[in-house]
Amino acid sequence: MKRFFRSIIFFCLFASVIYCILIIIFGDWSLPYKNLGYRIGSHGHLFSRLKEAEKAENVDLLIIGSSHAYRGYDVRLFTQKGIKAFNLGSSAQSPIQTQYLFNKYVKILRPKLVILDIYPKVLCIDGVESTLDLLSNARELDRELIKMALKTMDISAYNTLIYTMYRKYLGLDHEFQEQVIRRGDKYISRGYVETYDYSPKVDSTTKSFYTVLPDQLEAFEQLISTFKDKNIPYILVQTPIRETLYSSVLNQDKIDKLINRYGTYLNYAQFPIDDNYFLDDSHLNQKGVDIFNDHLIRTLKNKGFLDGLYSK
Repeated sequence: MKRFFRSIIFFCLFASVIYCILIIIFGDWSLPYKNLGYRIGSHGHLFSRLKEAEKAENVDLLIIGSSHAYRGYDVRLFTQKGIKAFNLGSSAQSPIQTQYLFNKYVKILRPKLVILDIYPKVLCIDGVESTLDLLSNARELDRELIKMALKTMDISAYNTLIYTMYRKYLGLDHEFQEQVIRRGDKYISRGYVETYDYSPKVDSTTKSFYTVLPDQLEAFEQLISTFKDKNIPYILVQTPIRETLYSSVLNQDKIDKLINRYGTYLNYAQFPIDDNYFLDDSHLNQKGVDIFNDHLIRTLKNKGFLDGLYSK
């Protein structure tokens, strides 16, 4: 019997080694494999953003959230008002990843104010896409990032973790330099992504509901508690989206009431802005950002959120 169990253990170890080798081969040779999501320097410019975050000390304003964050808040416009801002958004960033990023960089950035971008859909997703983005573009694999990947219970996250560990251990991405301009997107220092692209409005006929996941709501609540524990003022902001997208969700009011429970919530989902100022149904292009940010900064000033920060 002992020999049998010894053989089983040996086989499992051998199979695990072979599996890891195959993952590395698939990754290095860029072979098509849908369950491996290593995409360093992909859309969103997260690699450049995290590289800068390591040195961006003592910011006035930290902006954090999904792609609506890094596409919706132009740090240059805040700089024009004398506000040193940093944008720590990332693609499909759910509260689980927001919590991780904030905890990792808060001691470096030491923000005086936080804008937590609110896009209700991220409360309803598993966060795997954002986890893969972080695994691919993080400067290092720390314990919390590894734990996050393991908790996803997703094979693509496990495979990407294996491949990331291989590349990090051998230093294969040490000399990697991300392109500033990629497919119409231009990376702006301190985390913003500029685009002038535009897509025509498409009438949405598919109706849907937002279904908040318990683990995402828990992470969101923990994040709010962290802001309060650290005495960091925060404000919840939703950027404008097209009316067709807004009206396609049948429980918007319920979600708005939920978010309102956690602090000052500026909901600009129905902000009056022309369709030509959108990149797509849920993201503004640069022309739209210019208009929205001008309004947002004036609103924040009038509400006193910028007291001590606003210099012009």
